[in-house]
Amino acid sequence: MKNNKGFLDVFSFTFIQTFKSKAIIIVTAVLCVLAFASVPMVNHFGASDENTRNEDEKNNENSIKKVFLCDKSGIGIDKNTDILQDGKYKNIKYEIVSEKEDAKKLVKNTNNIYMMTSVTDRINIEFIYDDNKDITSMDVDEYSDFVCEKMPDIEKKIFGITKEQNKIIEKNINIEKKWIGQKTHKGINNSVMMSYICIIIIILTLCGETISTSVAMEKSTRVIEYLTINVKPIVLISGKVIGVMSVIISQFLAASVCFFASAQMNGNQGTKKAIAKYVLNSESMNISFVNVLIVLVTLISGVIVFGMLAGLAGAAVSRVEALGESMKIYSIILVIGAYAAMFLASSGEINTLTPKTIAAFIFPVTSLFLTPVYAVFGKVSITIAIAAMTAMVITAIVLVIFVSKVYEGMIYYKGETLRLKDIITFSKDKIKEERDV
Repeated sequence: MKNNKGFLDVFSFTFIQTFKSKAIIIVTAVLCVLAFASVPMVNHFGASDENTRNEDEKNNENSIKKVFLCDKSGIGIDKNTDILQDGKYKNIKYEIVSEKEDAKKLVKNTNNIYMMTSVTDRINIEFIYDDNKDITSMDVDEYSDFVCEKMPDIEKKIFGITKEQNKIIEKNINIEKKWIGQKTHKGINNSVMMSYICIIIIILTLCGETISTSVAMEKSTRVIEYLTINVKPIVLISGKVIGVMSVIISQFLAASVCFFASAQMNGNQGTKKAIAKYVLNSESMNISFVNVLIVLVTLISGVIVFGMLAGLAGAAVSRVEALGESMKIYSIILVIGAYAAMFLASSGEINTLTPKTIAAFIFPVTSLFLTPVYAVFGKVSITIAIAAMTAMVITAIVLVIFVSKVYEGMIYYKGETLRLKDIITFSKDKIKEERDV
């Protein structure tokens, strides 16, 4: 009787044998060296460019041309706008408006912003701007910081304030920003998205090649015939997929250890600045138990999906030399998912919630390249993230069941390279066989 408990044996055997291969050892070494060398390189280039960047920031032209000010605070900010004309904002224009004015109409399709001040339990300053124009969230962040810095000067200039007003002035300032336009959620730094997609491509490529080559090699050497005597094919392929996946993850963990070790040895100020500029870039990561769980389940299920496809590709050939033909479907699916995600991310389309972008977040081929990073930064709703995770898990389960139906027949197959229709035929024959039994 075939043993259902052979998974750990297959997993440990695959993990050890894969790590012993020269290719894996060389790739691991290269990743570790690059990770260790990246910190001093970033520090070097960061230090050499720091003065230039500072000078550019000083000379940076202000993109905000005009501010429509609605002062409901009673403090008198509207009478002291000259204090807010300083530094890079010295040429900014202020126009005092009443609360009856439609803020959206004032700023729509312009480089102007609407600023309203009010008082509750604190001083509130609300900014409204058109996100579809040249003004970005970072521009408004910088201007809001400038206003907060200038508030004490405005307070000092105001003469004869009451005790009640003085209590209000001592309160914290609360900043709220709103934007108009079609965007329903903010995007993510393009460098973050491209880096994440490249990492996923590397992982799936390494996993796919290793799994398919291993299966094809076992078939050509007839080792598989001995393995399947005591281990069910589904247990065999599952152990192999997860074993190879663990090897690739271990490689990246080793590279991460080298990166942090290098940061400790070489100093990490330049690295922190690079991360703040290119990774965070005024984005706040939404780290919670639910988000982390969704991301992990989506990632693991996605790698299993592609791993199963690679296993089928390896089983569809009789010789390792013919593996290139069989891996075409795997490569096409990988390329479609990656390039679709790159296009949506780089064009900014993914930042607008439409049926197409929602489908991209949920469809398993593209969701692996988009949803995890958007979920980490809280740029996609929890509903869409859960839907993407559910779709990926269902796809993984369906593929595992499908593989279990056809894998045994395919691993004994010695003819020409099987095509997709042949694999489907194997599945139908296997189901019919089980029904007859």
